[in-house]
Amino acid sequence: MAAKQVGRVFDWAAIANRLPKTSRAELASLRTAYVAVQTSLSKLSAEPQPIDWQWYKSQIKAPEYVDSLKAEYEALQFTYPEDKISAAINANEKEAADKSAKLLAEVDQKIASLKAQLAAVKAERPLEEVTVNEFLADKPEWRKEFDKETEKNNYL
Repeated sequence: MAAKQVGRVFDWAAIANRLPKTSRAELASLRTAYVAVQTSLSKLSAEPQPIDWQWYKSQIKAPEYVDSLKAEYEALQFTYPEDKISAAINANEKEAADKSAKLLAEVDQKIASLKAQLAAVKAERPLEEVTVNEFLADKPEWRKEFDKETEKNNYL
């Protein structure tokens, strides 16, 4: 009855790379069990074997009972339930992917900003070689604060 299989194809190597080394043995046993189930499902035919109603009629003393069972069996219909949630799941997945892409762009921008700051810090001369005027040249707000303090003779 393997006519309709539900599921995905798993990239076991990618999953294993995301797991800590201590959990990979459990993943290997899960994969073995999964492959065993998939193998047994693949051996099943898509359609069930037809019932030999004539053989049952010959074996049972009341053939009309077999006919009634046959009629009931043929009246049975198995339908797969309607898929009501896949669209919502796909929408949530797309929304999460969009949020992730936006967050990734923000993170990349922040990393670039921090790399620029780090490069600026590394490009500065060591503090032992920098004069106060050189240090305050690109910090006008500090320059004003220090000038106010020096005018008031308030150094501490």
